[in-house]
Amino acid sequence: MTTPERRAGPAPEPLVWTRAEAERAGDQTTETFSTRLPEDYAFFDGHFPGYPILAGAVQLQELLLPCLTRARCDETRLTGLSSVKFPARIQPGDRLHVSLRFTDGSQRVRFEIRRGEVLCTHGLLDLATADPGDAP
Repeated sequence: MTTPERRAGPAPEPLVWTRAEAERAGDQTTETFSTRLPEDYAFFDGHFPGYPILAGAVQLQELLLPCLTRARCDETRLTGLSSVKFPARIQPGDRLHVSLRFTDGSQRVRFEIRRGEVLCTHGLLDLATADPGDAP
């Protein structure tokens, strides 16, 4: 997967993540992570002037994939997305919560990105077990 394109300029600082304890209910485990987007986060540049919005590709690369890696320690790789919806925009300065819900024995993970009680993005991630020879 390639990094989303952005305009020339300094690379954005890596986001700082806080991990909540995993919650287990039946055959499901939910992992939740929190971060705050900087007001000057470079991925908002040019998208769109006067109405900043975090592009879906950036949400995948900068929000979902880092959380998936933390939750599964590189044991899995992303093979697809489905049923992705963007009911609310993500803006500079937002404090976000990324939740990943794993079901035992399933290669699909439900995800949500929330700003407080507001659901910003949700959908399904399709996973496969990573082979030792897979490129990072």
